[in-house]
Amino acid sequence: MARDLSGKVVGAYRLGERIGPGQAGMLYEAEHSASGRRVTVKVFSADFARDKNAAARLVGEVQRATALRHPNLVEVLDVGMIEHKGRRHLYLVMPQLRGETLAARLQRQQQLPLEEVLRVASDVGAALQAIHRTGSRHRALTAEAVFFQRTDAGEVVLLLDLGCSVVLAADPAAAAPSGEDDLRALALLVQTMLGGPAAPGPGSSQPLLPLRLRNPEVPVHVDLAVRRALGEAGAPLSSVAAFVGALLGTADLLPSWGPWSETGAMAPPAARSAMGLGWLAVGALAVLGGGIGLWMYEGPGAGRQAMDLSPGPDLSPGGLTTPQQDQTAEVEPDLAAFDLLAEPDLRPPRPTRSGPPLPPLRGPADFNPELSALVPPAPAVQPVNNPVRPRRPGPPIPPLRP
Repeated sequence: MARDLSGKVVGAYRLGERIGPGQAGMLYEAEHSASGRRVTVKVFSADFARDKNAAARLVGEVQRATALRHPNLVEVLDVGMIEHKGRRHLYLVMPQLRGETLAARLQRQQQLPLEEVLRVASDVGAALQAIHRTGSRHRALTAEAVFFQRTDAGEVVLLLDLGCSVVLAADPAAAAPSGEDDLRALALLVQTMLGGPAAPGPGSSQPLLPLRLRNPEVPVHVDLAVRRALGEAGAPLSSVAAFVGALLGTADLLPSWGPWSETGAMAPPAARSAMGLGWLAVGALAVLGGGIGLWMYEGPGAGRQAMDLSPGPDLSPGGLTTPQQDQTAEVEPDLAAFDLLAEPDLRPPRPTRSGPPLPPLRGPADFNPELSALVPPAPAVQPVNNPVRPRRPGPPIPPLRP
């Protein structure tokens, strides 16, 4: 479809400017005619005008293929057909995309940092794994199908063209899918992001050099993971998850939460506190130790004596006047007088001091008369009910002179 469709109405959306070419189609900015919501519309270049029933079945198949929801899969809002110059084209409506494709970024940078490559591989691999759980395949994974969406919280990697393989398979004029599965396509994508060509040149029979020889910054385990996924070295990898685990150096131990979750859990499960289990074990040992100590102190029969299972007194009208029962009632303790719920005071008694009372503390003024004149005397405290000490008769004693 060579003609620009800007300004045309597609279903309930009016197309705006072109964003750029996509996989077997063109991306347009668009706006909902009634609500004004900004969206992105992809119009496929394939012509499906030959059979209206086949076109309707294709729309249903694409709707079922794009019904999957995942944090790294772009959401498809609507699927339909548009007629232009006697031809019928399939279109997909997606939320507004702000950012760029991986193909545009590679044209500008040629090579991405290793940390960014691993992040893209993990996010795209998580989306592919979710597609594989439903029994489907993507089969259209290229650099144009990976989009870097700019948001307020940062950059999000999205996988586009879900259901594109259905469209390509239904278009007799389009090139048939290459037959490479999603694992090999992801490995080629990683190889391209790290600076290597996606495949040998046309007509070349020589195998590609290892990625590490073309880019010395690539770790050995990353190079080996890519070669295993491409079937060039080592045992082949069984799944996309195994490939991403080999890239990250964690083998098959991938997280089960976040984008890789099967249940939608977005956080790892909370670890059980070892401190709580430890206190539970200490409490159980304390109860067991107390029971053993009581058994050893009171003897083996203490438990049987404390738990008397003999029948109680006869409560019939004629059985309340026996002397034995009266005697038992007199010696039985009154359990109501004891507070069974009160906590016992387990603190040890405070020791009391024996012997003569301690003498009062003395300071420097008690031993140096010169300091006594500088320090005001403390007011005398007369004890209650004690006799007053008699005063000395006669003239006062003159003060000491130096």
